[in-house]
Amino acid sequence: MKKLVSLILAVCTCFAMATTFAGCKHEHVAGDWETTVQPTCLAEGKREKLCECGESMASEPIAINPNNHANRQWVVTTPETCQASGLKDEYCMDCNQLLQKDVVIPQNPNSHLFDMLTNTCTVCGTKEFPEITSFDQAEMDDPKVVILLDYILDRSKHWTLTLDSATEYVRLVGTAYTEYPLSIKIASRETPITIDFVNATIYGNENATISSDAGTALNLGFYGEKSTIRGAAGAAGQQFSTSAHGKSGKQAISISGELNITVAATACSIRGGNGGNGAPGSRGADGGNGGNGAMAISAGSIKVSCKEGYTKDNFAITGGSGGQGGAAGGKFLFVTPSAGSSGKSADATNVSILYQ
Repeated sequence: MKKLVSLILAVCTCFAMATTFAGCKHEHVAGDWETTVQPTCLAEGKREKLCECGESMASEPIAINPNNHANRQWVVTTPETCQASGLKDEYCMDCNQLLQKDVVIPQNPNSHLFDMLTNTCTVCGTKEFPEITSFDQAEMDDPKVVILLDYILDRSKHWTLTLDSATEYVRLVGTAYTEYPLSIKIASRETPITIDFVNATIYGNENATISSDAGTALNLGFYGEKSTIRGAAGAAGQQFSTSAHGKSGKQAISISGELNITVAATACSIRGGNGGNGAPGSRGADGGNGGNGAMAISAGSIKVSCKEGYTKDNFAITGGSGGQGGAAGGKFLFVTPSAGSSGKSADATNVSILYQ
């Protein structure tokens, strides 16, 4: 500030003199040595003699200071938990020197180590979220819940779970390689919702397996082995019936907002439903046509990000395949029946996928 005031006075003096004299020339005067760049453990510093106007009149380097570690960073070696303190080391990120070792991180009663599969802290056994063991909507009072899919004992029945605007987070926990007949409808809401799959594969019924017209973002996480969302397959055509043609498959996800996907497991996928096969024709009748496959996803946008250790090769988005056409029935009198045509396979999605 002192230099700035001096500079202003010098300029003002020059301006005043300019009204009397034809010109004004400032003479630089070197000040005392002062450090303008601090030396660090890897880089020299600099000191200069500056004029009061800021002009450098002389400069010279300052030797490297091996004790000035300007770029320091803590690395946690043992995380603190709800019942124990942790440890951390401090390093210089420029020269990699260890500066402090085994500094104690205080115990944090809220620093639980939760396991997503068991929903418990591995240290003290505390539950992370309330657990739901049935689809009684009255039990969905908490904004964040874990649904244990293995409590659906009767898989001959299809279940529909409706998530209202108060629901913020749902974790579906199942058993790897087990499929659960479950559809999810997301009711109108103004905030995003997150659904995580842990060893869980679900498939829909009459509509898309996960559907929403809310316009808000849906965040999906895939954890555990082979977590999958697939659309229902179209029903096959029935021989000796007016419904001889196969039905089209259903979408896995149909939403109007953006879809954000996190991949943290292997062999995970989102798949459109396959078209149903056409029925074979009875004698003298044409075979039924196969149904069309369904797109896997319909969304405003799709972004896929992968946790460390996983890549997009651990995840697949595929459209359903078309059903086969039914065989022609045997010739009857002068009638020569034909085979039904096969259905069309579907694209994976209706928008491009951004992999981050």
